[in-house]
Amino acid sequence: NRRILIDTGEGKEKYGELVQTLKKQEGIKGLKGVIITHWHLDHSSGLSQVLDLFETKEEIPVYKYGNEDKDKKLFASDTKRFTLKYVKHGDIIIVDDETTLECIYTPGHTSDHIALYCKQEKAIFSGDCILGYGTAVFDDLYTYMKSLETLLKYDCEIMYSGHGPVITKPLDKIREYIEHRNKRENQIIEQLIKYKQTGLTSNQLVQFIYVDTPSHLYYAAEKNVLNHLSKLITENKVQKLSDHKFIL
Repeated sequence: NRRILIDTGEGKEKYGELVQTLKKQEGIKGLKGVIITHWHLDHSSGLSQVLDLFETKEEIPVYKYGNEDKDKKLFASDTKRFTLKYVKHGDIIIVDDETTLECIYTPGHTSDHIALYCKQEKAIFSGDCILGYGTAVFDDLYTYMKSLETLLKYDCEIMYSGHGPVITKPLDKIREYIEHRNKRENQIIEQLIKYKQTGLTSNQLVQFIYVDTPSHLYYAAEKNVLNHLSKLITENKVQKLSDHKFIL
């Protein structure tokens, strides 16, 4: 009874205790592989702990989308206990005779992010692309929105996120994410239309749009606005002027 583990946590003691409890409850004898959804440390840096917990003595595959700069630092040790195997969009990982996981390349949260689709259970393991609560953060909104559209194409009835509770209406949740981002983008465009002669800085946009947000959250809000502006620039809808202003 050997299993495949999706993400490793970050090596915390409480996580180790949880894994030990699960091993006993399910009668798990060992690991046959590990899948890393993305490089963030809370999903990947607990690999050594996991290998210890499962007393892994033979090399097992660790599946991940390639990110060479990050991977060199992440997987510098324990290389005798695992083999790093890079996956691409559409690759199939065989779990057992009845179960497979399809790799879905979903960049945006990070450039190396993947989700996993279990066709047999109509389930998606979403990593940090979709969360069980709130909304996700992202490095690149343009690619993130494309990833959300990709996830909508799958026949999915349940979703297991990297954070938060199980999502029982995943397609509704994905649409909710898309609508939320589109609403924020429309607010930005509306303000840029109002000030089309002069343009606006990202800080000015924050003050106009986040009127009910406490000022100590403005830094995070501005980062969000800048992500939206970057997407709009990529789509040739907005231009950045030399004085840090943005204009339609």
